[in-house]
Amino acid sequence: MTIENFDHCLEMLLEHEGGFSADPFDKGNRGGGSTMLGVTSSVWQRWTGKPADHDTMRALEPKDIGEMYRAWYWDAVKGDELKAGLDWAAFDWCVNSGAKRPSGPCKRPAVPLLMVSLVPRR
Repeated sequence: MTIENFDHCLEMLLEHEGGFSADPFDKGNRGGGSTMLGVTSSVWQRWTGKPADHDTMRALEPKDIGEMYRAWYWDAVKGDELKAGLDWAAFDWCVNSGAKRPSGPCKRPAVPLLMVSLVPRR
C-alpha cells in the first residue's frame, strides 16, 4: 500500500501543472475562467461552493488544493491501494482526463502492466 505517496505524487503533479493562466483558448478556461496549479475556476467553484474569479485563482497555493486533489482525483483511482508508480500514473491520468476515465481501466489486469513504462523513476 502507498498511503504515504499522496504528498509525493501531488508534489510531482504540481511541478507540471504550472501557475496562473487565463488563456481563452484553453478549454479549461471556457467562459472567461482561469486555471491555477492545474485547478480550473469551475472545479474550484464546485469544491468551495463560492465564485472563483481571477483574483481568487491567483491566490491559490499548494496547501489550499491538496484536500481537493486527494478527494476528487487520488481517492477516485484508489491511489492508496495502488503500487508505487502506478499510483502516480493513475492520479496524473485522472487529473488530466477526469475522474471517471482511469478508475475503470486501472481495475483491469493488463492496463497496470502497460502503464509501468510511463512511471517516472525516483
